Amino acid sequence: MSTRMHLALERRANPKWWHAIAAPVGAVIAALIVGAIFLALAGFSPGAVYSALFEASFTTAYGITDSLAIATPLIVTALAAAVAFRMNLFNIGAEGQLYAGAITAAWAGIAVAPGLPAPAAIGAVLLAGAVGGLLFALPMAGLRAWLGTNEIITSL
Repeated sequence: MSTRMHLALERRANPKWWHAIAAPVGAVIAALIVGAIFLALAGFSPGAVYSALFEASFTTAYGITDSLAIATPLIVTALAAAVAFRMNLFNIGAEGQLYAGAITAAWAGIAVAPGLPAPAAIGAVLLAGAVGGLLFALPMAGLRAWLGTNEIITSL
């Protein structure tokens, strides 16, 4: 008589507090290790590369502000996708929505904002960016809502 072990991934009902720390820390460590392997295979010193990367990004005011300026749109886009994922929807068009919103926000900043007071100009640019991202996602969302089509298929 043979007994087979069945492995399954299941969401824990009550995860331990340290899981929220261990998962992202483990992911960063794994990424650094994999990156180090590729750097070493390419003939670079992983320690020197990581040291230069850290110094350029986090030890000067310019490096910190530049890192934040580059990371902010990606963080906001990831948070927007996370909201959809929590509702069991797959927003694989988040990057396109980011670009559509950026284009319409830039248009508003050039065409509309110069004639407005600063607070209204900022609001107009933000509103235009939101509307641009919304209009980009609207066809897929409408097909999902009214026809029940899969948002992954319609957005490809």
